[in-house]
Amino acid sequence: MRIANPDATKQAEASIPLGRMTTQQEIANAMLFLSSDLASGITGEYLLVDGGMQIGSPTSSAVYFEARAQREL
Repeated sequence: MRIANPDATKQAEASIPLGRMTTQQEIANAMLFLSSDLASGITGEYLLVDGGMQIGSPTSSAVYFEARAQREL
């Protein structure tokens, strides 16, 4: 396992809404859920296990639709 520079880690974590990096266990839990019968009705979806990092990124829905609305004005 690669260890990041502690200062870089703190800077990255400051931009994550959850306030910390996602753990390996959290990712494994999501994978376990998706491979279980509890997820039998889920098809063709993306599940982001990122502590909210995607929120506010250029590819998030809210940012996309806001930018699209601005273009249409």
